[in-house]
Formats: sequence, C-alpha cells, structure tokens
Amino acid sequence: MLESTGTSLVLMGEDTEVHYMNREMLKMLGLGEGVEQGRLFFSSFVGPEDLELLQAVVERLSRRMDFSWEEVLAIFEREPQLAEINASVNHKSGFDIDDRVK
Repeated sequence: MLESTGTSLVLMGEDTEVHYMNREMLKMLGLGEGVEQGRLFFSSFVGPEDLELLQAVVERLSRRMDFSWEEVLAIFEREPQLAEINASVNHKSGFDIDDRVK
C-alpha cells in the first residue's frame, strides 16, 4: 500500500532515523532500492536549511510525529515567516525527479 501512493513517503523516528522510504522517496533522493533504511538518518541527506525548517515544524507540533499535511499547512498559515528558513534553497520539482511529468 505504501508503494502505491504515487508520492514520496518516509517514515522516521523522532531522532530522524529512517524506518521506511518508498520507491518514490528513494528515487527523489537518488538512492537505490537496496539501501539499508534502518541505518539511515534523515538528517544525513537533507540540507541544513531544510532540516532547520523540519525541526521548527516538529517543535510546533509538540514533537509529535503523527501529524497531517493539514496541520503543517496551518502552521505555515499562522507563521508564514517560517518559509524564510529555507527560501534560499533551490528545491527540485516533480519535473526534476519524475519521468511521468515530462
């Protein structure tokens, strides 16, 4: 079921240890499917500005890891200045990582 979402998905612990990444997430990160996910930490392949933003969002969620995208959107609506944390990062789009949109 997690492989058929059509979007990238990562499940990680509070310490950013990756417990599971689906194929779309592995593809987006340029990792092969054979990678040992239990030995990866999200913080080791996410840029410092993105990690800082992620940590700020998680702090506002009272360090809960079971949140919805609606809750994250509400945080940015209340605190739009958070987007400035990683505004200088040139993020990839779906066109960069997914052949289906070309």
